[in-house]
Amino acid sequence: ATAFAAEVEPLAHQIFDALKELSFDGVGISRESFGRRETLAMEYCADLARKEGLEVAYDRVSNLVISLSGAAADAPAHVTGSHLDSVPQGGNFDGAAGVVAGLIVLILLRRRGVT
Repeated sequence: ATAFAAEVEPLAHQIFDALKELSFDGVGISRESFGRRETLAMEYCADLARKEGLEVAYDRVSNLVISLSGAAADAPAHVTGSHLDSVPQGGNFDGAAGVVAGLIVLILLRRRGVT
């Protein structure tokens, strides 16, 4: 495994384990749209992003936006998006996999000093 993969796996497990703990409804994993568990998942991702030195903001409709700091406003951008809500008992990866993938990329870029 590469050094990159060696960093990705534990970080992914950390994030997915936290989301699972925040989202368990007694039967499975559920993060209802605009509900308590989706909000907790968003707060967890935002807190982790801040701790890793990333910029965190919310747009006008409460979407969580995480970005690298220091980039020039006119610099090319790479954008990814997903959702943290899920269908009832949809599983821990329902929507969250896309969010976690993007968050991990940003964290690892930040750790390497990329802006």
